[in-house]
Amino acid sequence: MNKLQCLWCQRSLNYDFSVHFLVSFSSVAPTRLCAGCLDQFTPVAAPHCPKCGKFQATTQQCSDCRHWNDRMKAPLISNRAFFPYKDQIKEYIKQYKLRGDYRLRLIMEPLFSNLARTNEMLVSIPVTATTIEQRGFNQVSGWFGSNQLFPALLALPKDRPQAAKGRHDRLSGPQRFVVNEKLRSACLNRDICLVDDIYTTGRTLHEAAWLLQSAGARHIRSVTLAH
Repeated sequence: MNKLQCLWCQRSLNYDFSVHFLVSFSSVAPTRLCAGCLDQFTPVAAPHCPKCGKFQATTQQCSDCRHWNDRMKAPLISNRAFFPYKDQIKEYIKQYKLRGDYRLRLIMEPLFSNLARTNEMLVSIPVTATTIEQRGFNQVSGWFGSNQLFPALLALPKDRPQAAKGRHDRLSGPQRFVVNEKLRSACLNRDICLVDDIYTTGRTLHEAAWLLQSAGARHIRSVTLAH
């Protein structure tokens, strides 16, 4: 018997392997969560906006997306969110991202391990060098394990964290990143999947999509943990 702890609630996880299994030399990848926590971290299948992935009562395009499409001509094709940003997911983000519990990356790693489609480039929203120094890691990169994300964007220094800003400041603030000029040519005619932790107003992902489009990217979609 091998005892591990649930990464979220810390209860013991017990795995009983039969003699037949042990002598078969089969590989096994035990879950990192107990049954109760696994239910709480199972992606939600519910009505959502087809454009940004916002969970809502209908499957019609939400008012925010109509704004982006009508006024901004946003190049972002669509966003997929695994969870609504509330309850357990909000607490997960606080523990993982804000308090820096790097072990918790393993809870979400299975969701992101096979994200890329054929011939698609994965690009994460970048964080500043100051953030890396303070937190010790990029929260998005942590979910990808050994899989490499393409650093097509570079973060600019920022005045204060996004979490400390209201909706108006998020929408009207200055540009937060630029195209990595050393890799600009690699974006030409490529399909790109942007990855971020939370879709709030959409400003961050749309800004990233505009920059990648300017570098010649062909189709740009995004995936976030929550909306």
